[in-house]
Amino acid sequence: MYQLQQEFELLLNASCAAVLPHIPVLPASGVASFMKAYQAYNGSGSEAEVIELAAVLLKQADVQAFMATPWTGGSLDAAMVKCAVLSGASPLGLARFASTGHAQTSAVQSLLNDTLLMRDMLVAGGAAGGEYGQAALILEGIYNASTVLPGVPLPPAGGLWDDRNQSTMLHRLALGTALGHAVPIKFRYLINPNDTTIDPIARYLHYEKYYLAGDMDPALEVLTAFECSWTTNCRAPDGDLLWLRSTMQNFRPEHVAMDYTWRYAEAVHTDVAYGDPACA
Repeated sequence: MYQLQQEFELLLNASCAAVLPHIPVLPASGVASFMKAYQAYNGSGSEAEVIELAAVLLKQADVQAFMATPWTGGSLDAAMVKCAVLSGASPLGLARFASTGHAQTSAVQSLLNDTLLMRDMLVAGGAAGGEYGQAALILEGIYNASTVLPGVPLPPAGGLWDDRNQSTMLHRLALGTALGHAVPIKFRYLINPNDTTIDPIARYLHYEKYYLAGDMDPALEVLTAFECSWTTNCRAPDGDLLWLRSTMQNFRPEHVAMDYTWRYAEAVHTDVAYGDPACA
């Protein structure tokens, strides 16, 4: 493991050294103004001030030049994403994961050689707990298990796909699931003492199956990979998810058809009060 850690540390130092001198230095006053407005915005009212202050920073000539760097393997962009992933995962963390088996070592090496996948992981919010190796292994498992994904084309290399396009929805769902489950998620209520954590591959396949059957909310197909990571991480078993969807469609169809403010959750006002279940 120590040798792997050293290799990853050298890679981290080399990639960060290649990109850091080129990163624009933003004016402190502009950054302070933007951060003040950004932190004060609570999601209500107009976001115009935040967007305007961000635009001031983004319009700087050196920022524009940096952002215009093309996404091609082996250039500045490759160093930038590799620096970010290695920093987030840490050489020690990656070495610990990679040293646990051949599949883990292969997943880490494949990830570090795939500039676009590292970029897409970062754009989607990164791997939970910085566990990029585990996320890569889960994603590989999802693609191997799915009979649908390999036949769904992505845009040409370098093209953007995390853009709410319906044609690439399953790719976003797969990536979001891998990132969100990089740290194992435990079931909220233990059913089987020998089965305490959610299987991320089975969870993805559950969503894929019922999405293709038209049984998921229509908003699912326009979620980004980041939003998908917060969708498939529910702590209920897959059977409970299926039961709830089927039950609501029959028992409370008006809760499915209402606007998104209380869609699905309106039952707490009509049938099931807040609180954990308890037997008398």
